[in-house]
Amino acid sequence: MNERDMSQDGTNDCSIVEELLSPFVDEELNNEADAFVRKHIDSCIACTRKLDEIKATVDGINALPTEATPEQDLWPGIVAGSSDSEFALPLGPSHRRRWRWSNPALWAAGLAALLVPGAVGVAGMALMRSDQRE
Repeated sequence: MNERDMSQDGTNDCSIVEELLSPFVDEELNNEADAFVRKHIDSCIACTRKLDEIKATVDGINALPTEATPEQDLWPGIVAGSSDSEFALPLGPSHRRRWRWSNPALWAAGLAALLVPGAVGVAGMALMRSDQRE
């Protein structure tokens, strides 16, 4: 924001101040812009209401808990309720399970799913070429 923007005769002051309200609340404005906003909100009810809404929102956000943790550690109860022996250790980066295809039928099905559409397309093109030659 420059001096020319702030020196306008009230025509666009509200739109300028609306853009500055959030930085004003966060105390990020330079002295000149801060004084401009303060002077404007002293005389403008609409901008004062918007400022109050922003302050209420900031206060509400600041009132939220910073950490949502349970009162007690829940992991032992989770492990006790599980029948999977590998589940007993927390799953950190080195303990995560990797997807394993141990069943050969799954390998065959996956391979067929990849190859069959291509083979059908090649066979169809070969039939079309043979029809065109005749």
